Amino acid sequence: MIQQDIYSKDIFRPINGVIKADSTQELQDEINEFVITAEQQQDYKLPKFFHTLIPGQKPLCTWISGDFGSGKSHLLKILSYVLENKFKIDGRPCADIFADKAEDFELRGDIQKACRIPTESVLFNIQEKLDATTKSTIDPVLNIFVKEFNRKLGYDDKKPEIAEIERYFDNKGKYEYFKQEYERRFGETWENGRKSILLKQQRLAEMMADIDGIDQQTAANNIKTQIDNYKIDTDSFVSLVKAHLDKQQPGSRFIFFVDEVGQFIGKDVHRMLSLQTIAEGLSDKTDGRSIIIVTSQMDIDATLGDLNKQQQYDFSRIQGRFETRISLTSANADEVIQRRLLEKKPEPQQQLCEVYEKENHIIKSLFNFGDNSQFKSQYKNDQQFAIDFPFIDYQFYLVQSCIIELSKNQAFSGKQQSVGERSLLTITQEVAKAYADKDLNHIVQFSDMYEGLRGILQTKIQSDIQQAERTLGDDLALKVLKTLFLIKYVKGFPSTADNITKLLLPTLDTDFQAFRSDIHEALNKLVHLSYIEKAANEEYHFQTNEEKDIETEIKNESLTPDAINEELKKIFRDEIYYENKVKLSPNKIFSYGKMVDGRQDGRDADIYIHFITPLYEGVTDEQSMLMYSSAHQNQLCVVLGEDKYMTEDLVMFKKADKCLNRLMANGSDDYRQQIVSDKRIVNRKRRENIVARLIELTKKARLYLGGYELDDIRSTDIKTRLTEAMTRLVNMEYKNLAMLTIEYDDTLLKRIIASTPEDRMGYEMDACCLEVMNKLNSDKTRAVRTKVKDLIDHFRGNRYGWYETAVLCILAKLYVMDKVSFRCNGNVVADRDLYFHLTNGTQQALTLVDIEETISNSQVSKLKNAYKDLFEGAHCPGISAKDVHSAFIAKLNEEGAALLKITLEHHFAFTAPLKPVIDQMKKWAGFAYPSLYKKTEEIEDFIDEHIDELEDIKTFVNGKQFDIFKSIDRMERGNQANMSYVSAELRQTLNEIYNSTTPWKRMTEGKTTIDAIHAEIASKLETAHQEIKMLIASKLGTLTSMPSYASLSDSQKTQVETMFSLLDQKEQEERFVGNLISMKDDVEKAFDKCLDSINHWIEEAEEKEEEEKQHEETDDKGQEKPEQPEKPKKKPKQSVKKEKALNITWDKQILDTQEDVEAYTEALRQQLLDIIKQNKVIILN
Repeated sequence: MIQQDIYSKDIFRPINGVIKADSTQELQDEINEFVITAEQQQDYKLPKFFHTLIPGQKPLCTWISGDFGSGKSHLLKILSYVLENKFKIDGRPCADIFADKAEDFELRGDIQKACRIPTESVLFNIQEKLDATTKSTIDPVLNIFVKEFNRKLGYDDKKPEIAEIERYFDNKGKYEYFKQEYERRFGETWENGRKSILLKQQRLAEMMADIDGIDQQTAANNIKTQIDNYKIDTDSFVSLVKAHLDKQQPGSRFIFFVDEVGQFIGKDVHRMLSLQTIAEGLSDKTDGRSIIIVTSQMDIDATLGDLNKQQQYDFSRIQGRFETRISLTSANADEVIQRRLLEKKPEPQQQLCEVYEKENHIIKSLFNFGDNSQFKSQYKNDQQFAIDFPFIDYQFYLVQSCIIELSKNQAFSGKQQSVGERSLLTITQEVAKAYADKDLNHIVQFSDMYEGLRGILQTKIQSDIQQAERTLGDDLALKVLKTLFLIKYVKGFPSTADNITKLLLPTLDTDFQAFRSDIHEALNKLVHLSYIEKAANEEYHFQTNEEKDIETEIKNESLTPDAINEELKKIFRDEIYYENKVKLSPNKIFSYGKMVDGRQDGRDADIYIHFITPLYEGVTDEQSMLMYSSAHQNQLCVVLGEDKYMTEDLVMFKKADKCLNRLMANGSDDYRQQIVSDKRIVNRKRRENIVARLIELTKKARLYLGGYELDDIRSTDIKTRLTEAMTRLVNMEYKNLAMLTIEYDDTLLKRIIASTPEDRMGYEMDACCLEVMNKLNSDKTRAVRTKVKDLIDHFRGNRYGWYETAVLCILAKLYVMDKVSFRCNGNVVADRDLYFHLTNGTQQALTLVDIEETISNSQVSKLKNAYKDLFEGAHCPGISAKDVHSAFIAKLNEEGAALLKITLEHHFAFTAPLKPVIDQMKKWAGFAYPSLYKKTEEIEDFIDEHIDELEDIKTFVNGKQFDIFKSIDRMERGNQANMSYVSAELRQTLNEIYNSTTPWKRMTEGKTTIDAIHAEIASKLETAHQEIKMLIASKLGTLTSMPSYASLSDSQKTQVETMFSLLDQKEQEERFVGNLISMKDDVEKAFDKCLDSINHWIEEAEEKEEEEKQHEETDDKGQEKPEQPEKPKKKPKQSVKKEKALNITWDKQILDTQEDVEAYTEALRQQLLDIIKQNKVIILN
């Protein structure tokens, strides 16, 4: 039996596998053969969809989603015709035929009910409708909906402004007349004429003038205004749809069926919001009579999934408008294929079931493509195997994945959406037809799927295979090449030799190993001819012409001699074993270097870990490595096992890495850049594979140390294994490390430096101290100046392995034991600076270590005596030479600070001699041990010269006599105003005492002088107070005794008296003689001011009285009043001071004759009389 005979339906019958949303060709076959699958009949899919469409329910917008081949476009198309229900097949409405296909009677009833409602359907692929004109509009979604709505109504679907004029005629009931009349007048149909009507607007104006009964010019203007000002928004569009529905039968519907919405919208916020607005407007304003049903290559949640939070918020409302969601999976396509194409006759079906029963274990194990692959055979029973035959179930899912990924990589010609509509049905039928004459032993080889796609592949994409078909001359290699082409971009399918073999098995009983050998030979042939490349993980990849060109560039790339070794160093350093230190204890931490294949990685070190890889040029057998490690005692040799592909893979990685990075940086066309990007991903995986292999080899590597193999380290954990081996190397290399019997740390270092004499009594010259002293003596013998850094470096290596802090602690211990001293830049390092000089890296390189000289007991005693003499008999607390030296320095600092405090607090002549003393003490205090012992005689001379003077000054400052001196100081600096009225003799005596260098000798005289000065100042103050007090009283009395004073108001009198009251108060508070004397001017000024104020007040009163008198005379005119005797009223007089009254203008400067005197006195007399005549008085006091 051949395969053609096993099918229940003719395998060669025409089946339209490409579904066009608006194509009506062969619609009858599409509806007749349409399969309502089990997946579609799930409750929340077609049953929910049709239930919302029956009378009494509000229809909902619907989102149909699914990937390639799931049948979403086909379903949309069928639904559009079924709901409109105008298409008939053999006299039966298509809706009835569709309803018969439903297995569930409730669904069948809902379909019939929904399809009885008058419905108009508009079906279109929105991606195909996006022409150049629509793209340029602000809202392409709305523009397409408007055009499709117009097309459905027979209006112009290219120019919505013309369609609006057509709608105008239609609303007046004149549209048919307009079309007929247009054809009669202009000799062409309106449908043809409107294509260029914008260039023939006069024709339209002529027609409008005729229909509207207006002149042609007015019609032309109206048309131009309509065309120029045409605009439409969502509300206007919805209103058009509603108006149209309102003209139809009650309850009529208008449904938009829109294909490939997801691809059209993508992540365009504006398009998504526009669709949401249209869906919302149509549903709400028409009460569900107009809705939108869309398809997408993904469900709506996936469309929104990659958006940011703001975009998801913006799109959230649209989800509510697509409450009905129908998601179709590949299972839907599988069922369609099985029922339309692969359904078997009973006898072959049973025969195939028996084959499965016999071979099912082989089938399940054979068609498994790896633990991490989602592609595998998943038959649950023999019936599934029989219905899929000659295909294996995984092939349907795999070919869908192939096509999806090829489409993403622009492998198909024409518009991408047409590729998305390419039905699996067509591919399946093409392959089934190719196997029609084969027997039932043969199964489909996956390479044959290529034939179903050949016609839609881009020419440049399939040119490589076409060339192979012409020149390869190897059918199996050609099948391998086609298979690798199909799965090129599929994720989750490892394209290894084993998996390629499984894909191309011709029968279930084929000898797998023999066939795999043939496949491997074909793969090698294709690699050699550059049709494919061998990548990481033993995978093979198809190469396009462009990829082959790039591959050639990679192979021709040159590398530097050390490029491979440098990459190996980087791998071991960063990804396999990044440790570079061994920690034996919290402080015993040892750095080490690394080597790879005999080449050092990084700076020099005392010890190394040496990785010997499969690329090592030397011999790595056991005997050779024992000899090598014996000759290189400071290396741990890590010898990796063999890997015959390691060199080839590393060279390929480095060449590809260098070449692809350059190509990426240079830039080129998008297609080539995509290839480069893909190859970089492959190359990255190649490196990951190299690293993984090196890790596995390192886990099992042989370890050699000091001429022995370390075969007792059993761990396979790299870090544990190598750390243990390196610990052994450290202990072997640093023989003297055991001399460090305690843990030295920073805390101990500080404690040693700060140790007391009692602490130091317990210090001994241990083995470590002796080693350091031996090194210092050796350097001294060779006239070598030893620095702290030299000692740290020496004892870190040279078989010691001492860490830095340990060396510093030993040096500090030698220092406090007076065995060594430190100098930096010519100066001895003081105790307080020692920690800094020992621990600071810069200072370590500058600080010299000297073997300390010995100080005799007599020198110590001499310095202690000087301590006692200089510091007023104080006892020196030190015992050792260094302690006495340190105590002397500390006391110098203390005494110097005390003397400095005296000079800062008391800036007097008698403290000036302290400055040289302080300077000298400061100088000595800066000396480091043992310098003071060399200055003992100088210190003694200083004591003889200055000690008496120091004692006098300190005694005076701290004694009672200093209170008298402070009184003198206050008088000299604080009461200078009154001092100017003290006798010169007293002031001179006080100043001499104040500026004396020995004031303590004249304090009795000073006390007497102070008392005399106080008495003299008190006397002068009393006299001055009396004089000014009398003057204030006299001036106030003069003012109050003036006749005019009595006429003043109380407030005016208060002003005068307040001014003199303030003067009185000031006089009482004043404590300075000079200020009291100068107050006379203040009193005179106050007197003058008050006098002027009194005169001013009198003048104001007179003016006021005169005004009142004139006012009374004016009021009394024409009225007779009884005469009344006037009472005499005494007017107050203004006052003139004597100085002003006696000040006359005279033309002579000198009176030298009797006549001059008489003339002058006569003029003076006349001026005084004039003042009296002016009703003024003259004040003589």
